[in-house]
Amino acid sequence: MIVSIPAHISGFWYVVKSDNLLAMGTLGAGITLKPHVIITNSRYNLKESFIEYSDRIIEFKPYNLAVKLANLPYKSIKVVFKGSLGAGYGLSAAITLGGLIISYYSMYRDIDLNFIGRYAHLSEVYNLTGYGDVIAELYGCMIVMRIKPGAPGYGAIDIIPVKDKVNVITIELSRYTTSEMFRLFGNKIARYGYEAYDKFSRNPSLESFLENAYIFSYRTGMLNRNLDTAVKDKLKTYIKRGGVLGYFVKKGLLVLCVDYNIANEVFNEIRIFGRPEIFNLCDKSLNIEY
Repeated sequence: MIVSIPAHISGFWYVVKSDNLLAMGTLGAGITLKPHVIITNSRYNLKESFIEYSDRIIEFKPYNLAVKLANLPYKSIKVVFKGSLGAGYGLSAAITLGGLIISYYSMYRDIDLNFIGRYAHLSEVYNLTGYGDVIAELYGCMIVMRIKPGAPGYGAIDIIPVKDKVNVITIELSRYTTSEMFRLFGNKIARYGYEAYDKFSRNPSLESFLENAYIFSYRTGMLNRNLDTAVKDKLKTYIKRGGVLGYFVKKGLLVLCVDYNIANEVFNEIRIFGRPEIFNLCDKSLNIEY
C-alpha cells in the first residue's frame, strides 16, 4: 500500500478550545504541497513508537498513540519526504494519517477516512503536535481555509483554488515543537491569528493569504526584522518585477511563493539562508494505492 498525503504549511491561525477534543482545533489557512509525503510499509519489523523516516529509524509517538486510541494494530511504516519533522510542514499529522490508513487496511478493506481522521486529530491534540493539519491534509489541496475547528466530521474546510503556476520554496532556518512555538509566541498567535483570519475570510485569494501570512509571521516574531530585511534586500529585483508573490515564516520555516518562470533563479539566490527545497502547490488531496 502507498499512501500519498500533501504536506500543509499554515500561514496564520488561532486556537479554538473545547472540552471535546474532537471539536478543538484552529481557524486559519495554509498551503498544501507536492511532492506529497509518501507512507508505505517498512521493510523492518519496528517496535512501537518507531518509524522509518528517510532511511533512518526514529522515535515517533503520535502514530503509536493514535493506533491505541483507535484500537488498531501498530504497523511498521516508512516515510519519504524531503522536509524535516518539526520544521513546520505538518508532517506529524501526515505520518499519523498514513500510518493509521495502513493499520486500518490491515484489518478492514473499506477505508473510513473520517474514523481515521478523528483518531489522528485526537493524537495530534494529545501530543501537542498540531490542531488543524489533519483535516487540511486529509481533504484539502491548494489553499485550505479552516472554517470550523476540529477533527474530520466535526471541523470543516474550504478550498481556495489558485489558477496561476506557482512554486513554493522553503528553507528550514530552525526546528522546534508546536508546544515550544506556543510557549514562545502563544499570546501573539491568538491576537494576530484572529486578525489575519478575519481579513483573509473577507477576501480569500492567494494574494490575500500571502499578505496576511507575512503580517502574522512578522507581528508574532516568527519572521524577525533582520531576516525580513535580508530577504527583501536579496530578492529586491524579483520582488520589484512581481516574480516573488510573497513570503512568510512558519515556526522556523521560511516560505516563499514565486512565479514558476523565475523559481530556479530565486532558488539559487536564497541559498545564502540555508538549503532550499522547491515544491508545487498541491492540486489533489490524499491518494491511496492498494
